[in-house]
Amino acid sequence: MVSATATARLVDAMLEMLHDAQIDTAFIGRCHELSVGLYLISLNNGERSFSYWRDMSAAK
Repeated sequence: MVSATATARLVDAMLEMLHDAQIDTAFIGRCHELSVGLYLISLNNGERSFSYWRDMSAAK
């Protein structure tokens, strides 16, 4: 396993998109007890700031 992700509909759609693009997902594990990571990029006068929610991320 190279990376891992949660088991959620959003992840299912992402993996399907990767498969359709002929990107191999064989080394992406699925963790039922963990969640997906999320980050947000905010712009303020051209300056970016980042917020992360990844404590329970399967890839962490």
